[in-house]
Amino acid sequence: MGSRWLPALVLVAWAAAAPPARADTHGDAEQVFRDGQALLKAGKVGEACTAFADSQRLDPNLATQMNLAACREKNRELASAWSLFLQVASAARADALYAAMADVAAARAAALEPRLSYLIVAVPADGHVDGLSITRNDEPIDPAVWNRSVAVDGGRYQIVARAPGHEPWSVVVEVAPEHDRRSLQVPLLPPMTEVAGSAERPTPADGLTRRRQVAVGVGVGVLALAGGALALEWRGRGTYDDYEQTPAGADRDELFARANRDHHLAQGLAIAGVAAVGLAAALWFTGGRRVEGGTALGPMAVPGTAGLAVAGAF
Repeated sequence: MGSRWLPALVLVAWAAAAPPARADTHGDAEQVFRDGQALLKAGKVGEACTAFADSQRLDPNLATQMNLAACREKNRELASAWSLFLQVASAARADALYAAMADVAAARAAALEPRLSYLIVAVPADGHVDGLSITRNDEPIDPAVWNRSVAVDGGRYQIVARAPGHEPWSVVVEVAPEHDRRSLQVPLLPPMTEVAGSAERPTPADGLTRRRQVAVGVGVGVLALAGGALALEWRGRGTYDDYEQTPAGADRDELFARANRDHHLAQGLAIAGVAAVGLAAALWFTGGRRVEGGTALGPMAVPGTAGLAVAGAF
């Protein structure tokens, strides 16, 4: 593990005093660490930090952690670097062999602290609904740090608040890498408006509820009724003209009956049209609620009667 100490990043090497690692991960961690060194020399700081973090995960070691902290600082992840330096200082003080490392780590953490950026996620007392959870970039924020100033790396953060039975809330905040202080307040989450199984349903995507769809259909039927009434009335008048010009006899009586029948059917269609206009208006203005069940619209014609029939649930 001696090659894990980077003189360019830290001042003193204590790798020889590091505790022995597990045999099954020691070699892998060493190789990943060396890859991190190469990446750092190549100027690929972000990738180097990832390699150091992977090496530390495979084989935890204070020397590796010190190099990771220095790498985070170089990558302008100041809050992460500050936290890592503090961890190294705390762990190193527990062993006399690491006393010098503890002092260096503590000094570097102290030098970083005035440069840090902070984010406060404020949750008012009346906003503490049951089951409230808050995440920062999908990572949970412990309630212990709500309403507290927390050091964060610079970057873009999405804050999301959720609670059972309530509408979620989210906001995006940008934090500068250094000397920034951002604060946001989580509002009281409103209850969900839609209740499962409710008879009230959302308006369909086309903007028309079933009721209003039927109203449009009835409106089309009104036009058909009006056209039919005019056609029958026109035909009846023509038949009546033929009646007046025909000599007395059976044919003349039949012409009169046909003209009279067409006239009455035209009147029936006109009356049905007026009624249909009222029905269409009623369906349209009460069409805010979605209708369940099927509906049907069609002409109705029986001896002496003509009109529209609307069937279904409203």
